[in-house]
Amino acid sequence: MQQCVDQQMKSQHGRQSLRQAKAGCSGVPLQMQFASGANSNAPIQRATLVDGNPGSYTNQWNKEVAGLSAWAYLDPGNPQHGSGPADSALHDSMADLSGLGYRSMIKGHLINGQLGGPGIAQNLFPITSQANTKHKNFAENVVKSEVMKRKHTGMGIYYHVEVTDSARSSASPSAAFTCEAYEWNVSGGHNSSAVNTKNPVLRPLDIESHPAQGSTGHGTAVPLTVGVDAFGNKFKHKDYEPTSMRFYNSQLDPGWGEIGSGMGSGGRSWGHLGSNFS
Repeated sequence: MQQCVDQQMKSQHGRQSLRQAKAGCSGVPLQMQFASGANSNAPIQRATLVDGNPGSYTNQWNKEVAGLSAWAYLDPGNPQHGSGPADSALHDSMADLSGLGYRSMIKGHLINGQLGGPGIAQNLFPITSQANTKHKNFAENVVKSEVMKRKHTGMGIYYHVEVTDSARSSASPSAAFTCEAYEWNVSGGHNSSAVNTKNPVLRPLDIESHPAQGSTGHGTAVPLTVGVDAFGNKFKHKDYEPTSMRFYNSQLDPGWGEIGSGMGSGGRSWGHLGSNFS
């Protein structure tokens, strides 16, 4: 399985072959194989779930665990705390990037800490601070708003983030977060049949991170008008321009938000994490 995860490919649209490459050896996308966060005989937990597929990041000294793709089933009736980045996560890689002159690089969450995303290496990847701001304004704030809109409706949001267009190395640190989100019928459990893939609440877009030696680099939000979504469905969105949204974390219900860093301390429960993040 790890051999399949580690494959890196590009396509004419920048995403399709990469997603095919990350399909498991059975040909089924990994997020579908692991979406339940447990074995197939386990009872469905009809609540928030955050999980992902870890990858690696190479620096001049070693190879460290880093995020590859991550997804979240966000139930507004089951808020969960996330956390800030752990100091130990990507420690050597961040030091290497700094030594190479890349300024303002940060450990970017794939799944936002305010929405239950843990600050662990499996859910983090080095990006510019500008790209992190674009991720917040063009993707994460949209998802937060859509989750809050669905309180007391029995519906939630499925959010998926994938690291693409990346050599996964400090020697060539450009990358993109490919983001998309859909309405999810909470009672349907953690599986694709409960997700309305026909009408995304966040159409696929790239948050591009472009580091530059000797400067802070930059970040951009780029709409994806043609490609393949996280479920393997082809999409074509005409006249699509991503929209920046302002959303304050104080607008989230109690129970969401970040507490501490990494996996925290004091026996904190992380029951909403799937098998690859726990």
